[in-house]
Amino acid sequence: MRSKAKQLNLTDAQKDQLKERDATEKAAAESALLKFYMEVWLPRAEGGSIGIEKIAVGGRPLQTTVDEKKRALIHLRVMELFTTVQPLVFGSVTQSRIADLFQLGTGDTPKTGVRVCDVVAGFFTFLGFPRLSSDGVVRQAILKGIETSQFGYITGTPKLGEDGRYQIDHSRVAIGRRLGDDEVDLETGFLISPSAIPAKPETKTTETKEGDGPTPPTGGGGGAGSGGGGWAVVRLEAARRVVPSPAAGAAMPERTRSSCPSGLIATRSSSHGACSQTSPTWRVRSA
Repeated sequence: MRSKAKQLNLTDAQKDQLKERDATEKAAAESALLKFYMEVWLPRAEGGSIGIEKIAVGGRPLQTTVDEKKRALIHLRVMELFTTVQPLVFGSVTQSRIADLFQLGTGDTPKTGVRVCDVVAGFFTFLGFPRLSSDGVVRQAILKGIETSQFGYITGTPKLGEDGRYQIDHSRVAIGRRLGDDEVDLETGFLISPSAIPAKPETKTTETKEGDGPTPPTGGGGGAGSGGGGWAVVRLEAARRVVPSPAAGAAMPERTRSSCPSGLIATRSSSHGACSQTSPTWRVRSA
């Protein structure tokens, strides 16, 4: 009628009355919807068969009513009944609970791995499992399990080898570190028991200690203050030099192969001699 007000020749007073009547009827409809689901029945396992669990609001009224547009919040009222009045739907689950329910490395017949999609489906399929509010709860539990090394995570379904370990590179498995929410795929992810993760390859490290390499020559060049000058060790980024400190105007005595330390090669020039090592890492020479 409001859309045909001009055709019906409604007066302004009639239009206002029509508008008020429309608001009243809408409020009555939303009020009636608030009386829905005062009791909810849930299936449950009872001695090998399926029974019914009845959940009623009881004497305490639900706090959730309508939104800012006066619309009944039916779903939120039911969730309040499940999570607050009688907690039967949970917003969290532990990573150890996932490992126990799916026998991931535990139980009489432990499994080496399980698909993440099967974990999600299990919580919303099997009556004996905890009732969760959303699949995001499973994601958070998986992230915690990865961080605490309860299990490893990888994308895709790997192949299990004869040794009981999955044939994948160890670096592809996420375990013992924190991941972001977007790094766990609930469709293609795969959880692996720590015992089925391939061993981490050993890495060989070579340590270079201070003082390694040739020692400054002591023969043929003389000591500090002698005609041949002393030897000073200068450490560079990629090499070590032994620099003589000859007296002013003094010439270096000619060096021979026999006067060089073991592992060094003698070189000769008119004014100075040098011992150099064939190793590409260290060189000892006079300057």
